Amino acid sequence: MTDSASRLPARPSLEQLHKQARELLNQYREGDIAARKRIRASIPKLAGRYAEDSDAQRVSLADAQFVLAREYGFENWAALKHHIEALPHPKLEALSHLPELRRFQMCWQSGVSDAGIANLRFCENLESVHLLGTPTGDGAIKALVGKPSLRRFKTGREVTDAALPFLQQFPVFKTWQGGEVEYSLMSPDAEPNHLLLDGPFTNKGFASIAGLDGLFALTFFWHVSNLTAEGLKFLTSLPNLGFLGCQDKLCNDEAMRHIGALPRLRMLMGQGAVAGDDGFGALSRSQTIEYIWGRDCPNLGGRGFAALARMPSLKVVSCKNVHDASSTNVRESAMRAWPCSAVCLGFARSRSEARPR
Repeated sequence: MTDSASRLPARPSLEQLHKQARELLNQYREGDIAARKRIRASIPKLAGRYAEDSDAQRVSLADAQFVLAREYGFENWAALKHHIEALPHPKLEALSHLPELRRFQMCWQSGVSDAGIANLRFCENLESVHLLGTPTGDGAIKALVGKPSLRRFKTGREVTDAALPFLQQFPVFKTWQGGEVEYSLMSPDAEPNHLLLDGPFTNKGFASIAGLDGLFALTFFWHVSNLTAEGLKFLTSLPNLGFLGCQDKLCNDEAMRHIGALPRLRMLMGQGAVAGDDGFGALSRSQTIEYIWGRDCPNLGGRGFAALARMPSLKVVSCKNVHDASSTNVRESAMRAWPCSAVCLGFARSRSEARPR
């Protein structure tokens, strides 16, 4: 990259640049001489390869994006994209003038960055921050440390190991502060506090979760790609963890062994869990779980379903696609073993007054 920033528009956006790349591609395919010169100047091999009009369709959007990035002085489109995402969002500067702001939500927005979200550091009365799906991560976490009332936080998708230790400086997550406990099969959220983490952090970084004695609800989201089931062992040190969202491939047999050992867990949001009968058998050792939301659990068989019937606190289990041929009789037997009041395949809601450990 050379003098890239000075070449870009005053307020660049990925949407704007993507549109420019698409226009360049269309112009090239329509035979525009200037467009062809631009593309061939940045990708010399195209000069001979796509000389014929009939071959113009073989030029891709990725080619046009590469050309645009080079014209702006960047090595490639990925470098240009990274630069744009790191720029402060001009409108987010207004946050620095809103000290009484209590709730902030900006989800699935591509034009936001940690630099822009850092303006939340001036908002001392924040109670809820939702950044789900945005290209934010470590900077957002650092900007929110010390907020005394922040009890609901959904991170962006780029949280790394470097930022997780800063969660120790979130007062509500650090020490138990009471409040009404609320969780429901009708909602992915919980009270009195909830942390959703997303990003490529690893087991090593996640170890710093230990010590968050006030945390009640924790959810892992889509981009948690480097955390493994082994890393869930660190959750057993959280004395007030009552709600866990652990889904899909992360929720395997090993994960279920750790989850079953959590001392005060009340609800598992395990949608798409890949655990089999052994895993659900390990989960059945829990003395405190009341609700299990599994939706599609492709590897749950009759033996695992029967194990769930032995859970002393279980009130509602929502799982389908029990796979083995003998499961019907086993499942019916298991359901007969449950008190009628404890078997409900609909939605339920639990509310109670939380008591600190």
